[in-house]
Amino acid sequence: MFDLKYDIMNYISVIIVALAFIACGDTASQKNLPTQRTDTPTPDTLTYDMKSYTHESGDCNYEDDEDGDPCFEVEITFPLLTADLPNVDQLNDSIAAFVDIAKNQEDFDNIVAKLKGQHNEEMDEDYQYPFTSISEAPIIFNNGKILTVEHKTYMFAGGAHGNSGFLYKNIEVATAKTIHLDDIIADVTAPRFVAIAEKYFREFQSIEEELTLEEAGYFSYGDGFYVTYNYAFTSDGLTFLYNPYEIGAYALGAPNFTIPYHELTDFVKADSLLVGVGK
Repeated sequence: MFDLKYDIMNYISVIIVALAFIACGDTASQKNLPTQRTDTPTPDTLTYDMKSYTHESGDCNYEDDEDGDPCFEVEITFPLLTADLPNVDQLNDSIAAFVDIAKNQEDFDNIVAKLKGQHNEEMDEDYQYPFTSISEAPIIFNNGKILTVEHKTYMFAGGAHGNSGFLYKNIEVATAKTIHLDDIIADVTAPRFVAIAEKYFREFQSIEEELTLEEAGYFSYGDGFYVTYNYAFTSDGLTFLYNPYEIGAYALGAPNFTIPYHELTDFVKADSLLVGVGK
C-alpha cells in the first residue's frame, strides 16, 4: 500500500525544495509538528487502531560528536480502521492513499533504507547534516458517516529550518470516497461566502478592522483573500487551513479559521453530507 511518494512529504515537496534553504531560525532538534487547530475534538464512533513505526540512528542527542554520524530520524503514525464494516478495506485504502503507512516492520525498514540512501547521496562530504521526517495522521472527526484525517508532517533535510504542514482528507464512510469542498458548498467563490470566510479568518488571526489583510502580512502574493480547499469537518464547524508560506511569511505559521455550521446554512448543497452536521 505504501508508495514511497518520495516519500514522506510528496504533497508539499515543491514547497520544501524551494524553501528548505531560506533563512529563519529553527534547528533539526526543534521538530515538533505544527499545532494550529483550535477546534474541539470529536468523539469517535468508528473503531480504529493507531499504528506507529520509528527509526533513530546517529547522534540524535545533538552532542556535536565530530566522529559520529548525524542524526537520522523517521517516524510514521497512521490509523487502521477495525470497524465491522463491509467496506473497511476500501476505507483503509483511501487513508493509505493519502498518508504514509507501513504494512509491517520490514516495509518500514525498506522505507528508511531508501530515505537514508537518498539523504546520503544529497549530502556534501564537507557538510554533514541531520535528517528528520515525521508523518502523523490522527482522525479528527468521526461521526459514523464522515471521517476526517489530518496529515501532519515535519521534515528537516538541511538548511536554516525544517518545514511542516497539514493536509486534510474528508471521507464518506458509506462509499469510501473523498468529500471535496465543492461537494458540500454550492459556490466557494460566491461573494457572500467569501465575505463570511474572511470575517472568521480576521477573527481567528486577530486582525484589526482598520488593517487590510496585506498590511497584516497576509495574501500579498496575489489577488487578495481566497478560501482554501484544504478543509476539515470538526465539532465546531468547517476548519480551513493554509500551510506555511502559502499566504504569507514563514513566521505566520499555518493560519486557520473555522466557520460555524450555522453560518453555512445558506451555502450548503441540498443533498450534501454537510446537511444535518453540527445540529
